[in-house]
Amino acid sequence: MRKKVLNICMAVLLAALCCFHTGCGFNKYLSIGSEEEIYNQTVDEFFQALDARDKEAIKDMFAPAVRKKDKTFDDSVDKLLECYSGPTDICKRDGSMAHGSYSMGEISTSEVDSGFPVVSNGKYYWCDFTLMYANNQDKDEIGIKKVRLVSVEYECEAMYAYAAESRAGMMDKGGDDRDESALQVFTECDVDYEVRFIGGYPEKFTPVDRELSLAQVEKFFETSHSYSEFVEEFGEPNVPGGFSGCSYIYELSDEGAEPRYLAILLDSDGDAIYSARVKNDLDVSGILKVWSIKDMEEE
Repeated sequence: MRKKVLNICMAVLLAALCCFHTGCGFNKYLSIGSEEEIYNQTVDEFFQALDARDKEAIKDMFAPAVRKKDKTFDDSVDKLLECYSGPTDICKRDGSMAHGSYSMGEISTSEVDSGFPVVSNGKYYWCDFTLMYANNQDKDEIGIKKVRLVSVEYECEAMYAYAAESRAGMMDKGGDDRDESALQVFTECDVDYEVRFIGGYPEKFTPVDRELSLAQVEKFFETSHSYSEFVEEFGEPNVPGGFSGCSYIYELSDEGAEPRYLAILLDSDGDAIYSARVKNDLDVSGILKVWSIKDMEEE
């Protein structure tokens, strides 16, 4: 609630600053409401234009300064329309989870960005979306700053490659997609492993021939919260670590229309299970808490 109130106040302040310093007039973004609402509505409008195959509407949503600077922008829009046929069935944008970047003073700006899953015709994508919704000095900087739309396979490979570079102290050596293009589209990527969205993030998934039900898991936690004992009883995980913030991930037997996974987080001692939650494919927050060491300590 505090963040929403702060966002509304900031939007009002920036609107006043915009008119005072530049006379730039009405800013359509600031009329929407909070930062969260601005972000969500802009992302929705972008994918609506994409589904409608409206090239000009897509272009107009980007900041004028961005379009002017990016010499390959028109070609990138054509590539986007070619690679993404639509329609957009699921878009998991969440402005409340977006990262904000602000500058205050003579030059006051507000920018917000986030990454999220998108599903179209059964195909899974990852989208990074950056928007500048206020700038009191240059209205041409207001608008979409960058969109990166990639296949789930491409994003998974990029995340593991970046993690490897970071561990090797090579964070300054970016991949092919880390350039200054305002619109980046990468949908072709051959990998020799299965990729699934789990808890809203792409993960390398190893199929295991077993049936593991939620009832079996709940029964296990009645007597133990040791991960080594869990492995002894149920076998190795489908994902040994991952980007969803969990140490180990197990596929659960089908119990509904969408996939279910058990996400296990270990305590600092390396064997005690700190928490276990059931997750689906696209939602970051878990569906069900199965076990938490905090709950045991409070009893």
